[in-house]
Amino acid sequence: MTKGRTIWRLVEATTTSGEDSSTPSSSSAISALMSDHQTKNVDETHTTKPMYPNSAHSLILDIHDPCWNGRFTPDELNELRTYDKPNLQPLPQDLQEYLSKFRGVHDLEDLIAIHMKYRFHPSEADKNWVSNAIGEVLNLYFYNYDIKNKTEADLVRRLWGFIEKCFDESDFYVLSGGKSSTASST
Repeated sequence: MTKGRTIWRLVEATTTSGEDSSTPSSSSAISALMSDHQTKNVDETHTTKPMYPNSAHSLILDIHDPCWNGRFTPDELNELRTYDKPNLQPLPQDLQEYLSKFRGVHDLEDLIAIHMKYRFHPSEADKNWVSNAIGEVLNLYFYNYDIKNKTEADLVRRLWGFIEKCFDESDFYVLSGGKSSTASST
């Protein structure tokens, strides 16, 4: 079963009394679906109107989790599932063929052998990135990388790194955080 992710956006920022939520006396903000189903925001501390969109006004829901069935109607769940849904193009055939070589293989050594057999030149950016990402994930398994005893910074550094590299060949410029040292921030 694939898990769905939906970005919940702040649709309406008023209190239950109709008062603008950016006023100091407002006690709760409300988000609304098109069907007027209203739910209180999870974090009421971020209800002032920012000058730019704030990620605090978004929430990612696993809408396939049964806990939402009693909270939203089937139509509302469908609305959440399809809101701003991107139109993804199918993977190129050669990339699908490469990935299919891993299908049904569950032994780590066999997976590593397949990975080592198929390597790609950086000019084949998509296949090269996929191959490198698979290799990095296989390394985490091979070396028994214990994600339960790591800090958030450890996980971001080890797990985001190979995801971030998919943008190397693109026009996107990715920043992973602010500069921490005065020597490197000037």
